[in-house]
Amino acid sequence: LVAAIMAVTNAWLVPVLIVPLGTVFVAVKRHSRLRFQTIFAVEMLADLVDRRDPYTANHSRRVAAYAREIATRMNLSSEDITEIERAGAVHDLGKIIIDRSLLAKPGKLTDEEWELFREHPVIGAEILEAFDEFRAGVAYVRSHHERIDGRGYPDGLTGDEIPLGARILAVADGFDAMASARPYRAGLPPEVVLAELEQGRGTQWDAQAVDALLELIAEGRIRFSEQPDHPVVVDGVGHPMPSL
Repeated sequence: LVAAIMAVTNAWLVPVLIVPLGTVFVAVKRHSRLRFQTIFAVEMLADLVDRRDPYTANHSRRVAAYAREIATRMNLSSEDITEIERAGAVHDLGKIIIDRSLLAKPGKLTDEEWELFREHPVIGAEILEAFDEFRAGVAYVRSHHERIDGRGYPDGLTGDEIPLGARILAVADGFDAMASARPYRAGLPPEVVLAELEQGRGTQWDAQAVDALLELIAEGRIRFSEQPDHPVVVDGVGHPMPSL
């Protein structure tokens, strides 16, 4: 814009602007590339954490996809939807501190093991605080295991004290955990998952987020596949969509 004005009023100044304009362009391009590479690297690290346990491979990608659809159905802004989806992709990053044998343990966790496991939302949030690209979702990652009735962790938040993005992630995470296979059980049948969502509506999970998920399932937007451990998001004609 400045160059255009100068071209009309003081054409001789245009050559002077070429260098600073070029410098700004290069700087913006490098910043954009660095930002993309940072997001990619952190999400890949979260993927690697998931893949340490074969039962949770691609779990975070599915949670991100479900959270995106729930947030969209709840008519959140595009910016909020992006932040929630991005947080979903890295919500279990804090599990990097947990030994692989514990992640795949088929039996009940001891009190000591459970205390270690409960630290992963805090660790994940602390890691993400170092990256500007994920800072908006830090609170969502920290609070995605909170419950509406205050019986969650790590902070025992209740109701609206829990950030909306975290409440959406909790529903998406809970749905995938129930519908997918785990070391101690197979994926639950669809009717059982739906009943659990209804039962936990307003106590364990945010009622509006649960309603949005149930609508998406009823419409076939999110569906249970023939492989019970791989529920998927589909497009308008029933084709599986990429998780991210």
